[in-house]
Amino acid sequence: MENRIALSVIVPVYNAEETLGRCVESLFRQGLPDDSYEILLVDDGSKDGSSKLCDDLAKTHPQIRVLHQSNGGVSAARNNGIEHARGEWIAFIDADDYLLDNGYATVFLPYADREDAELIHYYSSYDFWPKKPLASGVDFEGRTWDIIKNVGGGLPSFCWLYIYRRSFLNRLHLRFKPYIVGEDQLFSSATFLANPYMVSCKADIYRYVVVENSATTKRDVAHSQRAVDDYLSSYEDILAFGKAQGADCDPDLWAKCLESINSKKMFAVSRMLSSKYSHKQYNAVRQRCKANAFYPVVDHRGGMKVKLTQSFMNATMSGWIRYQLLAFLFNNIVANLILPILRHRL
Repeated sequence: MENRIALSVIVPVYNAEETLGRCVESLFRQGLPDDSYEILLVDDGSKDGSSKLCDDLAKTHPQIRVLHQSNGGVSAARNNGIEHARGEWIAFIDADDYLLDNGYATVFLPYADREDAELIHYYSSYDFWPKKPLASGVDFEGRTWDIIKNVGGGLPSFCWLYIYRRSFLNRLHLRFKPYIVGEDQLFSSATFLANPYMVSCKADIYRYVVVENSATTKRDVAHSQRAVDDYLSSYEDILAFGKAQGADCDPDLWAKCLESINSKKMFAVSRMLSSKYSHKQYNAVRQRCKANAFYPVVDHRGGMKVKLTQSFMNATMSGWIRYQLLAFLFNNIVANLILPILRHRL
């Protein structure tokens, strides 16, 4: 990796003044040669001191480049980073999160020069979980279609669990769509459906920090309604991209993909329950769910928990009266009392 930038780390930044320093400092402790990587801080029109902090960090650290843009959301920020990246490989990290020391040295350096690899995978944990010693070595490798069918896990949800060969992303023009939710799952799923050769490392290096009032925890009515619309659009995009790649021509593969998507539908259904739809709005969303086969949910994994979850989701979309009843129970009991407890006991 001498005399070239091997890795570009893209960090979307929006009002992250309190956490950005920890994130960036962790990137300096990755065990990579100083001239082999760059950090792209993409300031997405921050309203706090993040913009100045980005510029100050760049003044003292030559690895850092700053891209300022008008507020366009995390998708626009990541896409801006991709377009300006100079590294042969691209990684993403959110400004709230951070990496364990020597993480990239463990999961990236041993495999960066492999000509067959287009995707490198590693693991993550919530920040409040105990830190694990970094494991070395590979737990599986191969084409992602084979991994979906034979290893399990289905389609992924998070872009920051992978390091991507830049030429692979550009060849297929894989970019993020401007959704407030579901954009990450769409990008990651599309990556797997494109069937690159992936190396999966055993190390758990990424620390995910739960932030209150983020896009995944915010539940006001307007945000919830936009989230449902974006999630359904993302779901439709995943199916369309998979079919364009020919994944539906392999029945076993397609069944695994659909099973994986089914297991993630609860996120959209919970946002439906927070959306306080009118009767007319509810019928429109229900018809859309029926038209794109989002409803009814059919999950063949078995088990009482899966069956109960499936029944709950289908009941939510089965009719107006049931929706109103379940929405009342969800918003007054589950969202206010149970979800906060679950987030802190994960």
